Amino acid sequence: MKIKKFLCDNAAVVNLDEAVAFFRDKLGAKVGPEMPFAPHFGARAKGIWLGEEEPYRLELIESVNPAKGLGKHVAKLAPRYFILSLEVEDLDECIRELRAKGVRTSDKDDLSKVYGLGFEHMAECQIYPQDSCGLGIELTELKGKRPAPNTW
Repeated sequence: MKIKKFLCDNAAVVNLDEAVAFFRDKLGAKVGPEMPFAPHFGARAKGIWLGEEEPYRLELIESVNPAKGLGKHVAKLAPRYFILSLEVEDLDECIRELRAKGVRTSDKDDLSKVYGLGFEHMAECQIYPQDSCGLGIELTELKGKRPAPNTW
């Protein structure tokens, strides 16, 4: 099997409209149309795109019929994915902007030496899950020389 590229990720959410509004209004995501086939599987879903240089596609999925396969699975999991990690250009600016929008974040942590991953500069903060529809989101600033992709 040859995998061509990473296509997208999925997040089970409790309320699709609320999750879409958070990603669109607080993080600037571009939002696609509701996926017409999702109700067949017991769900509602929309794709969102995060990032400018290489947009990352995330599908947000809400259960609307727990009697059907996907709807049942999403209902059990929501809200769930581990942590969505978004690379940002200026972490201090992002923290200020989010806090001005009423989104709570942790303070900026310099992780350059903590994880030993080989980044010259690595800092991140966490958005409080209570402010992001129950989902874990970290914002990461990476500057300088980066380690080879297969080493971290």
